[in-house]
Amino acid sequence: MDAVSSTLRHRKVDQLIDKMAATLPFHVAICLYAIAAIALNIAYGEFPLSTFLSYIETLGPMYLVTLPLFSAVAAMALRISEGQSRRRTVFEALSPPSVEHFISGLSLMASFVLMMGAFTSFKTLMPTIWNGFPYDQVQADLDRLLHFGFDPGPALVSLKIPQVLRDAMVWNYSMGWSFVGLVPIYFIATSRFGAHVRLRYFFSIFSVWLVAGNIVAFLFLSAGPAFYDRIVGDVSRFAPVLAFAAESGTAFGTPTSFQTFLWNNFQSGTSSVGTGISAFPSLHVAIAMMNALFLRELNKTAGWFGFIYVAIICISSVCLGWHYAIDGYASIAIVAILYLAIKRLFRRFETVASARIDQ
Repeated sequence: MDAVSSTLRHRKVDQLIDKMAATLPFHVAICLYAIAAIALNIAYGEFPLSTFLSYIETLGPMYLVTLPLFSAVAAMALRISEGQSRRRTVFEALSPPSVEHFISGLSLMASFVLMMGAFTSFKTLMPTIWNGFPYDQVQADLDRLLHFGFDPGPALVSLKIPQVLRDAMVWNYSMGWSFVGLVPIYFIATSRFGAHVRLRYFFSIFSVWLVAGNIVAFLFLSAGPAFYDRIVGDVSRFAPVLAFAAESGTAFGTPTSFQTFLWNNFQSGTSSVGTGISAFPSLHVAIAMMNALFLRELNKTAGWFGFIYVAIICISSVCLGWHYAIDGYASIAIVAILYLAIKRLFRRFETVASARIDQ
């Protein structure tokens, strides 16, 4: 009997190791990314430990405590409400496959938190490397050229957008997007429902933060319309946009309050959760676009709602002074390329793996 129990325990451990090994490429990629970000900061006389700790303190409790407890209670309550016995519900929740998937999912979230620290530590360093933001005027002029001689932001807010719509834009861009961008990824990581896409999804999201948020952003560094007057010296060009955003007040979550927070941190050289100024391309649009593409795989109707949300975020980013319109356009194009490339890469690996199994 003891031998049987020991064998079962070893089998469970082996299954957990196999589950963890399947996600190992993502963990390795994030560790290399973090090492590169830290090394670059050190090369410029910075040590970003506080940045990483700030994300651990902020996102760690949400991903490792709050959401696990919420999802466990909600899932069990749903099963019981459907008529399943409490005993069977608990048994399913604690079954080896469920526990293995959950633990490997939490490990993915731990790496995601590390990734966010690396991303911000490099993002806040970019203006130091460039000694400012060199591409604002070029991007603003290109924006005007593509829109028939009009700056999209001032042109949109001149349409007298109702207060209720403006307030909805403000709430959605700060609070709504934070939920859409940061919460679904947890359920993809830990839910067995999303097991077939989760590693590809995590690599896809990582590629957005790395390629769009760090590499392309660094190559074409700009601050955006909200800071155009301070960067270029032209106070009037985007004044209508700043006035429109300021109408929502200065409370937490409003554009004016967060833009002030970003500028103060930029001037003081501090780095923590959410710091760093970079307009091109728009990560708000990029993350929404990647989620929409994966939603489309799940359900075409859900995908269309995802694409509508991308359009809403893109328009809001321009009206609230966060971005030039081309920031959103570039994000959509970059994400489409990344999505297709990673999907093709995963299919190729799956084909090779299947061929080896058949041999």
